[in-house]
Amino acid sequence: MKNLLRAMVSCWVLLSPALLVAATHSVSFDRPLVFEPNVGQAPSQVSWTARGQGYQLYLTGSGASIVIAEPVPASAADSPATPKSGARLQGLPKARMSVVGMNLGGSRPWIAVEGLEPTGGVSNYLVGPEKDWHKGIPQYGRVRVKGVYDGIDLVFYGHGRELEYDFVVEPGGDASQIRLAFDGVGSMRVDHQITGLVIRSEEHTAELQ
Repeated sequence: MKNLLRAMVSCWVLLSPALLVAATHSVSFDRPLVFEPNVGQAPSQVSWTARGQGYQLYLTGSGASIVIAEPVPASAADSPATPKSGARLQGLPKARMSVVGMNLGGSRPWIAVEGLEPTGGVSNYLVGPEKDWHKGIPQYGRVRVKGVYDGIDLVFYGHGRELEYDFVVEPGGDASQIRLAFDGVGSMRVDHQITGLVIRSEEHTAELQ
């Protein structure tokens, strides 16, 4: 698992330099959150991924991991929490990374995953030599993990730039099966104003609705 998380962080840094640059210069993007299948642009254990402003979601067979990045000033760039940059990343802003894991106690493996609401857009990753490029990856507005429990699906989607999720319970399904847990979390609380869960890691705060 530690190797997988390191691979995810490395992948995030490699594929998301524009987001780090944008965050450093306080540029605001209105690009909606979209989901895409992994065809080689992410670690092999990942089935689907989505990239928001300052974070990236990875779905695996055992749950979801959210890699969150925060640009740090040059004076803090050598902090132990900052991953070392590769040769191709020299000159880019440094970032402090943290990972929040989401899993379901007693659930089935997250194997049956499908994209919903195709947007018609595609993603292209032109990184490294041309033989390693990944082009024309379809984008979707939602992704469904089918049968996480008997009669229950889990659906991830974007609300603007924010990540949200729903449990879809079939008629006769038992919602009491759901056991939601988070890893890498410092504290959690329910915010009644946003009607959602506020999760704080050591370095970041995330809102899940």
